[in-house]
Amino acid sequence: METDAVVIPPYEEFASEIAGEISSFSTNPEYERMRNRHLRKYVIYAGCLLATVAFLLYIVDFAVDEESFFEVMLFGLTASIAAGYVFYRAKKNLWKDYSAEYKQRIIPILLDKLKQGMNDAIDRGEDYQCDYEMEKYVGHRLLKRTKLFDHLKINGLEGEDHISGRLGEIRFHYSEISSYEEYTSNDEYANKRSMLNFQGFVFIADFPKSFEGTTIIESRGRTARNYKLKLRKLPGLEMMRTDDIAFNRFYKVRTNDETLARYLLPANMLERLLLLKKIFPRKKIAISLHDGLFALAIHRMDLFEIQGFRPISEKAVRRTYEELKTIMELLFTLGLNRQISGQVSPNQLLRKS
Repeated sequence: METDAVVIPPYEEFASEIAGEISSFSTNPEYERMRNRHLRKYVIYAGCLLATVAFLLYIVDFAVDEESFFEVMLFGLTASIAAGYVFYRAKKNLWKDYSAEYKQRIIPILLDKLKQGMNDAIDRGEDYQCDYEMEKYVGHRLLKRTKLFDHLKINGLEGEDHISGRLGEIRFHYSEISSYEEYTSNDEYANKRSMLNFQGFVFIADFPKSFEGTTIIESRGRTARNYKLKLRKLPGLEMMRTDDIAFNRFYKVRTNDETLARYLLPANMLERLLLLKKIFPRKKIAISLHDGLFALAIHRMDLFEIQGFRPISEKAVRRTYEELKTIMELLFTLGLNRQISGQVSPNQLLRKS
């Protein structure tokens, strides 16, 4: 079966049904009370921030003499930054609480629609399962098996929006995660501190048979600096150009086995990865193929989050569905690729060349 046989229904096929659910949800009195409650908290936090800044400006301008001006100015600047950070964290927490209602009501419907589009896989006798757990995330042990994360020192891990399941014998997991590294400060106090070394979305497909070699794919552009630098230090990998000019423009590939990498990245896979970049044009994307695992990381991506307190819109729901659909179509392409799924051994591949 070729990639074009993968049929996941477009959003338009059930847009009217989703519109009815959005309308029912948005006009629910309990939802409106919840939304207004979060909005009031947001206004209070914003007012406190403005009042703090205004008070500090007043002190600096009118309540200090020249001798203590520098100390007060430094204090005011520090307090303003601290107040801004507190406001930012409070705002993010409010948005997250507000998004929880959206996730609980809308996401299961979208996943159900995706499941209805898996008839091709079911017709082939492949079992498809998919579950959503808002409070869970991809675990530490699975992350460390991939070449995207095995080099990172992960002392702390948190996340949410875990979707897991299987397509035939391929098991998959994806979620948001934030990973932290602990370090000791260089000052006289030698305090233990933590540093964020990755934040974003991860998708991992675990194949029943292993394939040899390591191939790393990165989209071109900026990303979290620490993560990017450490990824570049992976030993034994050399740059490789594919036969797809458009793909080479948006991605760079490094591998320790170019012959095998070309078999693992056929034209349909390159097309899917280009579509992924189109869906997430401003995000840094990293991919690894290693030891039977396909791992995808999208930096600084909030999965299923609503920005602000505006009523849930059809546009936001459509966007979420397109993101999910793109990931699931990528999973299908992986399953259809006999080289990746292990139906053809690496030795057979090399003999073909």
